[in-house]
Amino acid sequence: MSGATPAGSRPRDHSAPEDRNPAGTWLVPVLTLSTFVTMLQAMALGPLLPDISEDLDTSVSLLGQIPAATMFLAALIGFVAGPLADRLGHHRALLGGLVAVAVSSACMALAPQFALLLAAALIGSLGRAVVQPVAVVIAGDRFNGDRQRRAVSWVMAGVTGAVIAGVPALTTVAEAFGWRAALAGLAGLSAALVPFVRLGLGSAEPPSAPGATLTRVFSAYHPLLAHRPTLALIIATLLGSAGIWVMATYLGAFYDEQHGYTTRQIGWVYFVPGVTLFLGSLAAGSRIGALPLRPIFVIARVVTGLAIAGVLALPIPAIMGVGLLAVQGLSTGLSGVAVVLLLMRESPAGHATTLTLNTAALSLGTGLGSTLGGLLLSIGDFELLGLAALLLSVASGALVWAVPVRAEHMSRVPSISRPT
Repeated sequence: MSGATPAGSRPRDHSAPEDRNPAGTWLVPVLTLSTFVTMLQAMALGPLLPDISEDLDTSVSLLGQIPAATMFLAALIGFVAGPLADRLGHHRALLGGLVAVAVSSACMALAPQFALLLAAALIGSLGRAVVQPVAVVIAGDRFNGDRQRRAVSWVMAGVTGAVIAGVPALTTVAEAFGWRAALAGLAGLSAALVPFVRLGLGSAEPPSAPGATLTRVFSAYHPLLAHRPTLALIIATLLGSAGIWVMATYLGAFYDEQHGYTTRQIGWVYFVPGVTLFLGSLAAGSRIGALPLRPIFVIARVVTGLAIAGVLALPIPAIMGVGLLAVQGLSTGLSGVAVVLLLMRESPAGHATTLTLNTAALSLGTGLGSTLGGLLLSIGDFELLGLAALLLSVASGALVWAVPVRAEHMSRVPSISRPT
């Protein structure tokens, strides 16, 4: 089976020096902006929870269940969306996800009560499920060699850019004009991006396989389900995401209640780990990324858990907590890129199928973390969130360490380009 093409993926011509990018220089910027707006929409409620809670007269712990619900739905969508994107076309999946992000943001801005805010947020689950993994796959398919690695790196940087630039901008607008105006601006940006994405993608690609029935869709997972190291990586992604978001969903409320921070200051708290998240991602693509990736992942996960526990459970000054969040961002960036590289190197399934399933695990972990955090806050304090984050992060690293890839597994994995 060595050298075979994964089910649902097109064969790649590694010898061709030219890029398969007929749309020119538009492609990478629009793909990066696509992941930027999608990630920003997915995390928009976190820093705005105190303002929304006051406006809608709803508790923070209850509002925190909205991101949880959207991530659960995104996970369910992701199980079907990945194989469908591989079969029916990545262009359609990406554009559909962006439209869902725009509609969801606009409806959230107009929601007068909790139930309608929840319904509006659920619309955005489609974008969360498909935009990021499909954008990465498109970047990997359209370029060769060094340009391929740079393209994939930029598209993934859109996710960290949402934390670095998006959240501070969102909270600045919210403090000046209100949270509704901030979400309306995000809706406008997402909608304005759609025609540029159509231009950047060029003509839609034909379906790679006709008749995408549910049986054929789920058959795409058969090689992956039989590969224990890949399953371990995806479950570790879920656990690690839960550990991070048990804190991240309620970080704004923590700095509001414990340190008296304003909405704008909370935005800058998110900014700091966003910068180090970006630096961690870059570090994983440098000489550090040439080291064995599993030990990097395990160490980074443990460091993430310790840093979060220190912020929430230790009686330290606010600025010291921000420093620990910087460490958490760096380690999260390292582990995030490491797991994507490991999946692209080792998974026997199609690229969109594998990466969309990994994103589904991220979404499910985010939902579990948000739900668990709300439950813990209802019975205790933020210290419980720190302990839960530590346990989940350590479990994530331990699972990957316990299920390494073996030589016989690697011999069945197709040879692919390895983005950094």
